[in-house]
Amino acid sequence: MIKVKDIFKSFGVHVVLSGVSFDVADKEIVIILGPSGTGKTVLLKIIAGLLKPDSGEVFFDGKPLSQMTLDEIYDLRKQIGFVFQGSALFDSLRVFENIGLALEEHTNWKWERKRERISQILKIIGMEGKEKLRPMDLSGGMMKLVGIGRALALDPPYLFYDEPTVGLDPIMKARITELIITFRDQYSKSGIVVTHDLETARFIGSEIYMLKSGKIEKIKTIAKEKYE
Repeated sequence: MIKVKDIFKSFGVHVVLSGVSFDVADKEIVIILGPSGTGKTVLLKIIAGLLKPDSGEVFFDGKPLSQMTLDEIYDLRKQIGFVFQGSALFDSLRVFENIGLALEEHTNWKWERKRERISQILKIIGMEGKEKLRPMDLSGGMMKLVGIGRALALDPPYLFYDEPTVGLDPIMKARITELIITFRDQYSKSGIVVTHDLETARFIGSEIYMLKSGKIEKIKTIAKEKYE
């Protein structure tokens, strides 16, 4: 479980977050809605330990992030799969290698085990047969799928998505939305999705919040069971 409590963050005189609080229960997807520039990505990076808040606290299973050692924070980050808005793939690496980056960096697995894990992920995200392609050969939606695959590599319990459906055509948007739901329902992964896409939010969100002017407010919305 993740607990975000009274987070404040400013850059100079610009207040980005002003007392943001919410919880993410196990096997739950929390949606943070809001237009561009409202601080959604900043909030996500604070929760992931990539930025420090000015005040407030983030708890993972009851343990405050601010009291973790550097080694503990390093281990925590391996439990969070981060899907970046622009996919953030390495142009010089093929699909197979991009997905396997975390395995190369954080495990001492033998080649066969790495290959099996990457092949499993390719099947999950529907990219079988595309493993030898480079990012320049992929559409924007396919790049997003590879970014999701890379986030899955270490089988983390938490998945954070930064605008996962922005700029995608309706078919790819539906495909990625279904994947997010599958990760929650079949793989028991908790998640936070930051987006300005209300249509997607209402299908996948267990809890939906609006971030505006640094404040966060819960929206009373019932998520549909299936994206259509």
